[in-house]
Amino acid sequence: MMERMASRSERHEADTIEALAEEIGVPADALVKTVARYNELAEMGIDLDYGKGANHLHTIAEPPFIAYKEAYYIFGMSSGVKVNKKLQVVDKNWDPIPGLFAAGNCVGWRIGSGYQNAIPGLCNAYAAVHGYFAGKNAATGDVE
Repeated sequence: MMERMASRSERHEADTIEALAEEIGVPADALVKTVARYNELAEMGIDLDYGKGANHLHTIAEPPFIAYKEAYYIFGMSSGVKVNKKLQVVDKNWDPIPGLFAAGNCVGWRIGSGYQNAIPGLCNAYAAVHGYFAGKNAATGDVE
């Protein structure tokens, strides 16, 4: 059985978005606007702001409205710089930037748009493997 990573969590609940905003200490008008935008995207079936998968888009319309404050201890990212198969950092046209390699947590999209936080240490394996191959490619000049 896999253990969850350590976290600190707070749960807040209210019958209105405005009351929830007050409960969590954010401006009510900003939260109302944020929820309205999210609902607009959910109804369209595409998250133009953050790229959330369509199968996870659901409107926020019926109380109770719930907010969680989570503090997870994960050291990985799902964005970062893009690299080619030789781990050379590429520009916006996917052309390699000479002499620039990346490895580990700064390599973007190595696991899609999400980090599997149910697998603690996953980023460590990527860092080790990427570091080995990026270093080898840089040292030997094996580049595109």
